[in-house]
Amino acid sequence: LGSAKIIPASAVMTAFMAPNPEALDQLQEFGTPEAQKLIAGGWKEIEQETLAETNISYEKDIQPWVGSLAIAVIPTDNSDSLESADVLFLIGIKNKIKAWNFVNKVEGKEELKVEEKEYKGVTVWEVTEPDAQTYNSAVLGDYLAVSETFEAIAEAIDTFKGEPSLASQTDAAAIYSKSAGVKNPVFTLFVPDYAGLMGELNDNMPESERLSPSALDTLNSVKSLVMGIGVDRSEEHTSELQS
Repeated sequence: LGSAKIIPASAVMTAFMAPNPEALDQLQEFGTPEAQKLIAGGWKEIEQETLAETNISYEKDIQPWVGSLAIAVIPTDNSDSLESADVLFLIGIKNKIKAWNFVNKVEGKEELKVEEKEYKGVTVWEVTEPDAQTYNSAVLGDYLAVSETFEAIAEAIDTFKGEPSLASQTDAAAIYSKSAGVKNPVFTLFVPDYAGLMGELNDNMPESERLSPSALDTLNSVKSLVMGIGVDRSEEHTSELQS
């Protein structure tokens, strides 16, 4: 719900992940030894690909201050079309001092070009990597907003300053305070306007693959969607995924 107060009301879909030590510990036991090795190896590969050239350690530089993670899909150009949408990340800050140390470390990287901008009194950092990939970020209260586009950060700042948010919509507080009914949740997906999203997805599909009008009418009876994935031990004392 805290993240939803910063996400613009125009967002069509949000996902939320929060550190859950018990769930993550059990996730490491999930499946066969081969599957466990594959999961661990996949994470190491992702970490090497994204951080190896930056001399940044996830465990030392990022993990100590990162809390929850929210991801929002926001249509651009005042359009409801998903063909032109920005992705906004909101990272919960659980330790502001360590987060500030991380920002200073990033700014000190010679291989990174860091430019500071001001938008409505909020500092926005534009970071350009050696491969010309650019992303923007700003601290909004207890959250770090990150996106590839400045426009998405500007929208988040507008929302933080009082523009309509997902949390300000009717019944939003009830939706975003719900759990998906799984134990030890790892990932939760929220779709505040399920029928609208499915209609938009259907419009963007090839005509031969579109849902029938009767199927769309059935979907219109669903107002919103909350879906979660968690990890729990079964009676046989093995870890299993629940959804």
